Amino acid sequence: MLRIIYPNQILLERLSTGIDEIDQLIEGGIPKGFTVLLTGNPGTGKTILASHFLYRGLQSKEACLYVSFSESKDQYYDNFGRFEMDFLSYERNNKFGFLDFSSVTKEGIGDALEQVVETCKNLGCKRLVIDSYSAIQLAFDDIIESRIALQVV
Repeated sequence: MLRIIYPNQILLERLSTGIDEIDQLIEGGIPKGFTVLLTGNPGTGKTILASHFLYRGLQSKEACLYVSFSESKDQYYDNFGRFEMDFLSYERNNKFGFLDFSSVTKEGIGDALEQVVETCKNLGCKRLVIDSYSAIQLAFDDIIESRIALQVV
């Protein structure tokens, strides 16, 4: 964790993304408590960046949660095992959670989001990744409703 002191003496705590080069570009990392939206076409590295962010948190002894609306836990663990990220060992130690909502329907999105909140509380979650916002947005008739739902999380 890096602390940045600005000339007006405001202390802004930052969390590493897990990728040093990106941290350098954004003044040391993501400001603690901020919500960040990663956008881009499929295959541009959104999940890779988000996973590095979580893994750095786990290495810093922060509990983390990954919520997937697109891939299963087995797929995720296999994919990131290639990056030498052993999420399973952190899960076994109750520091990492993975919620698989790949089959959630529009009617079940409310229950899914409640489960996200409950799991975060149980883990003492410090970092949360929801992949993806567009899947949640499809479950609501109004974009404002989807934003409100995510603010609750």
